[in-house]
Amino acid sequence: MANRFRAESRDLVTTLSQEGLFVLDLDPAAHFTDLLPAAWQASLRAYRSAGYDPDRWNALMQRIAAERGTPIRPFCCFNDMRLVDRPATTGPAPTTAELDAARTHSRVEPAGGHEFIACRYCMHVVSEGDALVVSVTGDTAYLPVHALEAHLVALEDLLVRAAGGREVPIGALTGFAERVAEPVA
Repeated sequence: MANRFRAESRDLVTTLSQEGLFVLDLDPAAHFTDLLPAAWQASLRAYRSAGYDPDRWNALMQRIAAERGTPIRPFCCFNDMRLVDRPATTGPAPTTAELDAARTHSRVEPAGGHEFIACRYCMHVVSEGDALVVSVTGDTAYLPVHALEAHLVALEDLLVRAAGGREVPIGALTGFAERVAEPVA
């Protein structure tokens, strides 16, 4: 969370981000697009309250890690860089048929492993020309590779359904990832 709105950090020139708590109550009968306004508000709350004393934070994480017997790391991060590197799209929205046709070009490409990962799950979104590139890094001790792949496929399905006006209630998505959890070819 960027925290340059506070007087003590306003003039800093550095990478400045801190964890924030994002909480969203899910109504199983709601559709994905129904949740977007509440998610936006939850994001703003997290941004406003993300400042903390790093020394106290580190001490707290060390204490909890010792109590649990396992390292404590941030669980999730999301980095959407599309607004930085891509101008706003103009013209009509794609049709349902165009969205479905675009999915035939989708692919999941394993990128290899990392020696150390700071987050259990991190999603990075960029655009490459007309393509949307979603990178997911996950700690496979918690999320096996096939589950990360299935998550990407399920996420694409959720977004394409929403964009095409074919949403299903969030509650109907329970178990979807497990149904497609076999490794993606």
